[in-house]
Amino acid sequence: MSALMTMTSVAWSDSLGILADYYGNFAMTW
Repeated sequence: MSALMTMTSVAWSDSLGILADYYGNFAMTW
């Protein structure tokens, strides 16, 4: 169960990192 939670948190941090990069690039174009 803890392994599943770790994988989930890693996936979430990856998604948030991608979103942060995306919005960061989007903001730079403005």
